[in-house]
Amino acid sequence: MRQIRQFTVEGLFDSALTHKISFSTDGRVTIIAGPNGVGKTHILRLIHAILGLQTPALARMPFQVAQLKLADGRSLRISRTSGDHPRDPMLLLEGQGPRGRKLGSIEFPTDPHYEDLIDRFVARNDGKFRDTRTGRILRPAELDEYIRLYRRRRGLGDGQPVLWGDEILSDNEWLGDLIENRNPIFIDTKRLDTPQAKGGTDGAPTFRSRIDEYIEQVKVQVADARRASLAVTQETDQSFAKRVLTRSKKVIREEDLKRRYEDIAEQSAELYRSGLSQTLVDVQFPSSAVDATETRVLSIFIDDWQRKLEPLLPVNDKLKALQRIVNDKFIGKKLRLDKTGALVFVADDDQSIIPVTLLSSGEQHILALFTMLLFSAQPGSVVLIDEPEISLHAAWKHAFLDDITDVANIADLQIILATHSSGIINGRWDLVQELGMRR
Repeated sequence: MRQIRQFTVEGLFDSALTHKISFSTDGRVTIIAGPNGVGKTHILRLIHAILGLQTPALARMPFQVAQLKLADGRSLRISRTSGDHPRDPMLLLEGQGPRGRKLGSIEFPTDPHYEDLIDRFVARNDGKFRDTRTGRILRPAELDEYIRLYRRRRGLGDGQPVLWGDEILSDNEWLGDLIENRNPIFIDTKRLDTPQAKGGTDGAPTFRSRIDEYIEQVKVQVADARRASLAVTQETDQSFAKRVLTRSKKVIREEDLKRRYEDIAEQSAELYRSGLSQTLVDVQFPSSAVDATETRVLSIFIDDWQRKLEPLLPVNDKLKALQRIVNDKFIGKKLRLDKTGALVFVADDDQSIIPVTLLSSGEQHILALFTMLLFSAQPGSVVLIDEPEISLHAAWKHAFLDDITDVANIADLQIILATHSSGIINGRWDLVQELGMRR
């Protein structure tokens, strides 16, 4: 993952306020701190909009120049310019290589009030635009017509159509390569588990908790891992006899073979205890000396056993991290994986199932945040978290930085968080970028 190394913003809040932030080079987590009013949340939202190429959002934000520098020396600069029409603002995107080489530039018109049009009449989902009044999917030409009519009503003339992220990338390969796989995620933890509207079968929206979606993603990944392991099992079982007969008579030391067996047996037992593996392999390593033929058979058996477990290991690492984070904090209950691959909470006293809806707000907060990061965030994502201390017990705040760092390493994420809480920082001032009212 090419991490972000530096972010600079000038003219924040359309004033002389300027900030320069250097991100952690020896870890994956950077903390932005500072008093109210210095722009911590605006900086997170600005980085999110730049990496997501959210041009209408960038147009609305109060800044003059912003620049992201990556670990490989390349950078992306966005600045405001004036269009031909005094009421027609422009944004200029410029890419630069490690030695100052120009990668490309794009200047395009955008109007902060376009979002009013989208909010009122057009909904965007999965890259498609839908008329909220009729439910009909709009073709690109129809969307352009919506925007042209809107511009005329505002006295802006026809101008050029709005450029959305996907359209910009399709025409500018340099930009796609510059922000590739950064997949920004903005987490406003005050609304981490607010219901999301979904299209119902009758056209009316239905609502589903985000936690439900995160837990469902765990079940999907468990099912995929189990299928992959089963496919390996079927393939190796079918070819086992042939491979035994054709395996070379290479000398294999018995002690090396036994050490491999013990390591994989422990790994297999752990997967069984976690619920990922539904069968426990009950094969004992011979207690007496083995001959060359037996060594060859055992070698192939161990190779196959390891291959069968490999698809389960990445999910197991995520599950162990989630269980450690949750079970260390929640009282009277433990997080388990049931036979279907679903996450469930089991009461310590009578082993009854506790519905997620009965968790406290702080418990739901922790579960939603870490389940989403471990099982829904794509590897390489930049995750921006605003005020993670919301709903957290004091002891949980002290553990948060270690927890989020562990998750960032397992899920391959870069974490940037803004906080007022010294409990979240927990003495790690080396990770903190303190913002002031520098002008």
